[in-house]
Amino acid sequence: MASDKEREQKLLEINHELLGRQLKPVKKLGDVARGEVELLGIKQAPAIERLPAAIRERLEALWAEEKAYLDGAAPAMAPDVVAALADFREREKDVLGSQIKEIYDFAAQWFTIVRFDAAFAAGKTGVQNMILNANGAKADGVVLAVLVNDRYFALVKQWRATMGRWMIETPRGFTDKLDAAKISGDLGSVQLGDIPFGALQRELGEEVMRSAKLTQVVYLGNRAQNTGTDTATPPRFLVKLKVPDELLTAKFKGSETLQDIKVFLWDMMRVEAEMGAGGAIEDDLTVSCMQAALAFIESMSKMQKKPY
Repeated sequence: MASDKEREQKLLEINHELLGRQLKPVKKLGDVARGEVELLGIKQAPAIERLPAAIRERLEALWAEEKAYLDGAAPAMAPDVVAALADFREREKDVLGSQIKEIYDFAAQWFTIVRFDAAFAAGKTGVQNMILNANGAKADGVVLAVLVNDRYFALVKQWRATMGRWMIETPRGFTDKLDAAKISGDLGSVQLGDIPFGALQRELGEEVMRSAKLTQVVYLGNRAQNTGTDTATPPRFLVKLKVPDELLTAKFKGSETLQDIKVFLWDMMRVEAEMGAGGAIEDDLTVSCMQAALAFIESMSKMQKKPY
């Protein structure tokens, strides 16, 4: 069993690797003696079996010359061998000696999958997979409940290939400015351009967004995205916008079928109904954010009615 010092060092080594890739650090290794899943290190796989044949042959030759020098069988390494090894180790960050760390960043603009060797209860060992957001070292993105004119929540229709159908969701995206303002307690400094409206901004159009006024931003807390595999705990915000009613009427006039509509403006009762069984809102991030926003609005309403 590892000592506390050894465990601390292992955690530092893992997080050094993750932070070097701009990924969120692991908070705790876990302790199998306490019934927790204990991370033993980033899973390793033999590099020789994973590299293309031409690169593998070249590396084997380089390593053979290096080994001969280190074993004292050769007085020195040729300058071109020294340069080639240095160049390879500088460029190929995944390769350490004869091993490749199992870090899958084929979709690194969105997420990275890291595989850890892990110890489980009853003496079993196996693999723990983690999904880390591309921007997770700075923030996990934000989820927005956008309230327009204090009457309508704005939701967007998104095609989700994972579901094979259109989903109705709250806007979401990445913004370091909003997260930094939340941390510093200075949400009043946030500007309209700091909010990642994403598809909502695109569908409402330039004229509507240019006329929109940001009246309030409220931090609603963080919620874990998927505790089984995902490290993300995105914050949720209530964002209030003031938009001229005539612009909204003109924008949505003639959008009479579901195929035409990409933005829904639903009042609070409609949102609550659509989050129920069989409703149109099925996305967990959306449900969590909207429930928090509705609870906040209700609490503010009760406070305003309360006599002092």
